Amino acid sequence: MSLLQIDGGQFEEKVLAAKGPILLDLWADWCAPCHALMPTVERLAKAFGPALTVAQMDMDANKSFWDRLAVRGIPTLLLFKDGGEVARITGVHPYGKLVAWLGANGVAPPDGNAQSVQKDGEWCAFHGDAELKRFFLDRVSAHAEAGDIANGRMSYWGPKGGSISSAFMRQAKPSVFERATGLPISLGLAMEFARITTAEQVGRVFDAIPLGADLAGVAPRLMLAWLGDPATLSPAYLDDPRLDAIRMDWARHLRAALAGEAVAPAVWVELRQRAAKLRKELPQERSVPRHVTAMLADLSPASAG
Repeated sequence: MSLLQIDGGQFEEKVLAAKGPILLDLWADWCAPCHALMPTVERLAKAFGPALTVAQMDMDANKSFWDRLAVRGIPTLLLFKDGGEVARITGVHPYGKLVAWLGANGVAPPDGNAQSVQKDGEWCAFHGDAELKRFFLDRVSAHAEAGDIANGRMSYWGPKGGSISSAFMRQAKPSVFERATGLPISLGLAMEFARITTAEQVGRVFDAIPLGADLAGVAPRLMLAWLGDPATLSPAYLDDPRLDAIRMDWARHLRAALAGEAVAPAVWVELRQRAAKLRKELPQERSVPRHVTAMLADLSPASAG
């Protein structure tokens, strides 16, 4: 079902006098988060069908409605029933969250669509939308070509640019990155860890991301490949058999977790304690082993998203 486009002159008839619930998406062309949310709004319209009318209003063309609807930011979704607003939500949110929000306000998809809604995953790369992927590819590549992307130990963005994860939305909030892209922030941090800064590198990363994929496991697998493989980080380089034993135990349990096996929380607690204890015992000048013990403590367990 296509989205209903309305302007201010149609608001009374199309929204307030509408039969059945109507979801109104307030947006503007200059608003990047609005474009990020649009594929999700279109998906809602398709899933809910006749159970919900989904409409859009361009706030640039209808400026008086900023005050009339008491809107402070966009994108904003307004849910109307029987001529009155019953709920609103602002910002970019995952499809599953918006389905739950509508359900909490008494709007459910037809029975035939309920199953597909329920099995929707938490992460969906670029919300399954090829145009959104192209939008972010063009934006991040442009920043890379301009030299705006630099290596950093954490996400940041300023007047002269910043880290690659922040280049997607030109700000460093993890929640904004996740909502706009459908990617876990752990993937953004993994790109920073891999020192992705050039346009060529950006293009190769985007080529490797399947549209709609759940990439929550990428960062843990990257850390496993780096920390858990003697070929990339040899025991001799670490120069401490106790550290190597902790590392190999961590790698073994993480492999099990990534394979879908249950790993008891107590196992991770023990690994954290062993790593923290060893770090305290290592002299300050042994910076590499101290950094590795700190990472093992922080990555027990390694976040999946």
